[in-house]
Amino acid sequence: GTSFNVTVTPHQQSYTEVAQTLGDLLPTELQKDDTNLHEDSKSPDLAVTCTVTSFETPPHQKFQRNEVALEKGKSPEKAKDYYKVTGNLTVSYQAKSKGRVLDSDNVESKYSEDFESDTNAQANESVGAKVVDPFKRLAGKKTEDTGTAPTPLELRNILVSRVIKQIAARLVNTEETDRKSVV
Repeated sequence: GTSFNVTVTPHQQSYTEVAQTLGDLLPTELQKDDTNLHEDSKSPDLAVTCTVTSFETPPHQKFQRNEVALEKGKSPEKAKDYYKVTGNLTVSYQAKSKGRVLDSDNVESKYSEDFESDTNAQANESVGAKVVDPFKRLAGKKTEDTGTAPTPLELRNILVSRVIKQIAARLVNTEETDRKSVV
């Protein structure tokens, strides 16, 4: 069939905003690669139900790492401050047609990245990218992601987007593009 309905509920009251975002974005993701699909809440061919079962974005974890700092012919190690940003989203979903379960799964998205405390730059970003990318951006050229820590809202949206892509890939044909920066 070509009609579907998406229902998303939070397992806990604190997951309401995540559930709302998921419910708003999932239909668009399902329709973007197939223009024949349309929403129908009264008698859909496919009923997709999702429950946000867990959502966590704990406070940043601070830590130190010893790194070599080049100073006038010496190579002493110095402690450098970092922090880890983490998040986790788990969604239970089912796809039913005429009362029969076609697919179901618990879909999970995790985020875990380290960032330098003094610059807010991603810890694994190369020195060359840190120096060259700002000049490329000033010149109006496309660059990779800036590598800065996501805000709480951005982190939530990253997790939701990853879950949506997993669910959509199970239900409809999807297209993925390979994003590479052009120098």
